[in-house]
Amino acid sequence: WARSVAHRALARLLSRPSSRDLSAADRAIRSAVAAQSSLGLPFEVARSLVVHAKILRARGNARRSSEIFAEAGEIFEKMGLTADFDRARTMSEALRPPAGAAE
Repeated sequence: WARSVAHRALARLLSRPSSRDLSAADRAIRSAVAAQSSLGLPFEVARSLVVHAKILRARGNARRSSEIFAEAGEIFEKMGLTADFDRARTMSEALRPPAGAAE
């Protein structure tokens, strides 16, 4: 668990404008999600998915970012965490390409 949270913290650090090592941040957050999933920690997975979505957004992948925000939102919703669900849903909707837009 501690290692997975450390990976999430590393991903946050690497995705800051002063660092911007988005490839390393992406690898770190994927490691965190994998570890948290294998440990059965849905809250931690959802929090890490939010970080992953932000990294994807910074990399210019709005569609995948929107999908990841939506996935995090579903987990938060299942756990009854309304405020977290609302934030993730808002981000997902903001990044979703308009209907009929080129992909």
